[in-house]
Amino acid sequence: MERCPRCALVGEAGWAYCPACGRTRILESLRAPVVQPAWLHQAWRALVFVASLWLVVTVAVAFIREAKAVRDSRALLAEGKSQEAWRILQPFLSDHPEHKQALFLCGKATIRLGLRAEPKQCLQQVDKLSPELAKELREDYGQILTRQSRSLNCDAKAFEALLDWGDELGANFAGNILGGLDGVVRACRAAQNERELMGLASALAARGKAMSLIERGYVPAIGMALAQARYQDAEGLAQQAVRLVPEGKKAVEEALKPERQKVAATTETLQRLRDVLKSDPRNRSGAFWCFPNDVPPAVQSARDGWGNAILYRPQGGQIPASDQPDKACWQGFVLTSYGGDGVETQRDWQQNPDAEIVYSFSYGGESWQIPNRFWWPQQ
Repeated sequence: MERCPRCALVGEAGWAYCPACGRTRILESLRAPVVQPAWLHQAWRALVFVASLWLVVTVAVAFIREAKAVRDSRALLAEGKSQEAWRILQPFLSDHPEHKQALFLCGKATIRLGLRAEPKQCLQQVDKLSPELAKELREDYGQILTRQSRSLNCDAKAFEALLDWGDELGANFAGNILGGLDGVVRACRAAQNERELMGLASALAARGKAMSLIERGYVPAIGMALAQARYQDAEGLAQQAVRLVPEGKKAVEEALKPERQKVAATTETLQRLRDVLKSDPRNRSGAFWCFPNDVPPAVQSARDGWGNAILYRPQGGQIPASDQPDKACWQGFVLTSYGGDGVETQRDWQQNPDAEIVYSFSYGGESWQIPNRFWWPQQ
């Protein structure tokens, strides 16, 4: 029999003699399998289950903690709480230095906090792990740097320092910082601090970027002043720009050109309306001028260079109309354009572009109130 419990060992190793079988057999083939107790099998199964459960729970907890750190920091950034977001991300990145989303959020948080080393490190790491996220992060950096430079107020040194850091941070970021020059220009103009602007002009000239002060600083500032009908500010900015960077005169003239064209167009419209009203035979009563009390149709349909209606107002002495004796007419009239803001100037008369453009006709004589020559097209 193959597995006989009565087999005995023989002298030669590995062999046994079976008295029941009456022959020598290989010892290995005679060994009976060891049957393990049932309790031991159950213990092993329980141990495997516990180990598996522990592994699953550990991984799940780690995943939940990881997701929570990223999720919470993203929510805080959306609320503008960069410091709180960075407080969560900093320890998390110590344990997960190659987590793409955490590194991405790290860059967004630290650039907003004005830190120096961390935004560069996070961007470099994201560059290695995800070029797509790196591209998005660069765009975010550019927007924030423009916003930060625009909020520096009238501080040439701070602007230079930010510009140096932009060069260190990476290519093209200096251009984003220069995009905030209009804020610096406006702040210095409001503070009447031309000295800071002179220092900034010199620093930019040393970098070969003097025209940036004109193109990225003065031109947008002039455009904003014109859009808000702050003509004195626009005039002062234009004159200051050419004084600081003479080669920027052409760019400044281009910035002023649309407003100058509106002034010229308005004056031409008033001249045309004057001729129409004076040449209309209905506006004569014998030897006298006889302009109507109501707004003439030609004036009703007319618009000034800014698209606003033109005001008609009769003036001078009244006389009875020849065709309608019961109605009186006037020996003169006034045509007024209120300019860019379309609102009557609430100040004493002055030769400024924010004063109304006015044509006045009375008893055969005429007069003009027009902007100063600065606002006329340059020859």
